[in-house]
Amino acid sequence: MIQIQNGRFFYNWLGTPGTEYPTYESVRPEFDDQWEKFRGFVLSNSDESVVQPNQWEILYVNRFPQGSVWNELSDLPQLLTFLHQPDFDELNLEPDGIGGEWRFEILPNKGRLYVKLGLTMKKPDKKQNESPCVVMTLTARGPVGGSTPTLDEGLELGHKTITNAFDCLTSADAKKIWGVQHVNS
Repeated sequence: MIQIQNGRFFYNWLGTPGTEYPTYESVRPEFDDQWEKFRGFVLSNSDESVVQPNQWEILYVNRFPQGSVWNELSDLPQLLTFLHQPDFDELNLEPDGIGGEWRFEILPNKGRLYVKLGLTMKKPDKKQNESPCVVMTLTARGPVGGSTPTLDEGLELGHKTITNAFDCLTSADAKKIWGVQHVNS
């Protein structure tokens, strides 16, 4: 799906159940082709002589349904390396939700990595039979120009940053269940 907004060009992949998740390497040429078509359209319909992006962004939404790697919220440390479940047994507390956001600089001053974690719950008014799902969104974003001079270099940096971060954030147990040693490429 392509979205065009004032000052923004988005190339999105929307997954559907039962379809194979495409790799960055397969999606990137499609993005490049659509970006070039868009640039050509703008240049042929305006007085501009160049279309110069000023920011790059890569975003991955990772969904981990209940019953895949985790069953109870207390199981989440088996999925995510950075979560630790406090021992609340004596306090008579049971977790019923999670959420958090983290920001990291891509050094030196090349951009930022944003990690967002949440839990979607089955809505009682929906007829869908979807179980609760942990959602981890990883967004890498940075400037074009300066320390990351080109759009291409920024997109490559964002992809590498996200895949390496995902590898660090997910547990060896989860990767064993998925049948992978490391997810980064």
